[in-house]
Amino acid sequence: MALLEGLSGEFWPIHPKPYDDELLSSWIVRLARAYGVEPTKFWRQSSPDPIDLQWPVLDYLPPEKLLSVLSKATATPPQRVLETTLLAVGSVQFIPRMNALLRYCPMCLSEDPEPYFRREWQMSAFRLCDRHNCLICCHCRQCRRPQSVYKIPLEAEFISCCFHCGADLRQQPPIVKTDVMMIQEWQLRFWGCVREVPPDLSRASHWQIVRAKNGLRRYSLGTRRN
Repeated sequence: MALLEGLSGEFWPIHPKPYDDELLSSWIVRLARAYGVEPTKFWRQSSPDPIDLQWPVLDYLPPEKLLSVLSKATATPPQRVLETTLLAVGSVQFIPRMNALLRYCPMCLSEDPEPYFRREWQMSAFRLCDRHNCLICCHCRQCRRPQSVYKIPLEAEFISCCFHCGADLRQQPPIVKTDVMMIQEWQLRFWGCVREVPPDLSRASHWQIVRAKNGLRRYSLGTRRN
């Protein structure tokens, strides 16, 4: 299969860097869109050895070849590339959502100069945006359909567009939650535990995470116990 024009060298002429906490799938879709190419086609023709992506699990199980190409072609350190994935918490299987649902905060997207999807939004225990005190969304509020970043049409201005109905996800009305301070406290505990978990996951760390996640669930569902 022929390489896309301009991608014959190791370093690509257009190479947007990942934003702060940007999710891998969000970044590589932005890269493909920068060349005006549909994401799946772009990654099949971006290197001499085609990269076939399994989009539903890409952020959890990215191909090593993809990470290597990204690092070299965009001049991004390998560790920074790895930090766009959920591999760092992948050993804690009950934490991430292992499915194709894309979660987001509409208010954060609306404030981005170029909207992008965050890694922490994809964690099943993160139910509240700690910046805007609103619930994290997992579908379009207009058509009620789940989102997949790689399916967003090229003609859309940004990736903050529902690929089903075309609604702008940035304009979704936020849902403000009660017990905001307590939810935020549990989220910070949870995220702190997750980031400190070693690959072998000690028993003590395991129960720290379970406790933080259970506390978060009680408050975010409005079932606080006295």
